[in-house]
Amino acid sequence: MAYLSKFGPAAGIAAVLVWLASLIGAPLQAQPAASLPAIVPFKVFAADGKTPLYLGEYRVERNGAEIAESERYQTPQGKLAKLDESVYDAERRRPVSFSSANYLTGEVYRVTVKGDALSWRSEDAAGALKSSAEDSVPSGTFLWPNLAHLLSQEWEKIAGGQPVSVGLYVVSQKMKVGLDLKPDGTAEVGGVPGIRVKIQPSSLLFRQLAGDAWMTLAVEPPHRVLRFEGKGVVKGADGKDVASVIVFDWALAQAGAPPCVLVACSDVPRPPAN
Repeated sequence: MAYLSKFGPAAGIAAVLVWLASLIGAPLQAQPAASLPAIVPFKVFAADGKTPLYLGEYRVERNGAEIAESERYQTPQGKLAKLDESVYDAERRRPVSFSSANYLTGEVYRVTVKGDALSWRSEDAAGALKSSAEDSVPSGTFLWPNLAHLLSQEWEKIAGGQPVSVGLYVVSQKMKVGLDLKPDGTAEVGGVPGIRVKIQPSSLLFRQLAGDAWMTLAVEPPHRVLRFEGKGVVKGADGKDVASVIVFDWALAQAGAPPCVLVACSDVPRPPAN
């Protein structure tokens, strides 16, 4: 599946990469109808894999077919940088809702999906509407961070070395793009065996201009994402995307890390609801 950007190539490249922040490990297989929140700390480094940029906390909870998630980023100094929340219908393999609040820039985006209809809006830091639009998301089109779930559900193809092609709706740019996700060898993260997946735009033009990105998924079910390498997760002081490496500490989560690893849950502001 391939989509044409509503914007020029430069905007398209940035948009293709923004979604990569979504590729956080999400347990899908062998889950009960309802599950307690899994709380997984992660660290964001610069491209060298050593210089710390952010600390993070990923929370996921399943109720029937719906998977609710949140990803929180804070600076090493303890300042909340970004909070993203989403709901995904694993049975229908369709997005339900998504919100993203960037506390450094004041940008807020919200999306809701009903059937093939998508409602989009952007807000300022106070919650006032800046812009809104309606769009469509045909079957096979996903939102942030649904792609991690999709790859878990398509694991037989990935393990067999086959690529998976999907459509992605990039919320911040209000556009659709095609992505090819290709197995690219094996790797270990924290002693856990995984398969590396290379991420490329389907468009030849975008593929030539965009930087490479990878995510490593655990070989063992439920094939959680162990590491991400590439652009799209964090921005520099100039507002541009910077290359980063994200490492998820599933071992700490499985050891029973307390809720709200970074700060007290009550201290975390939510995007203003409208």
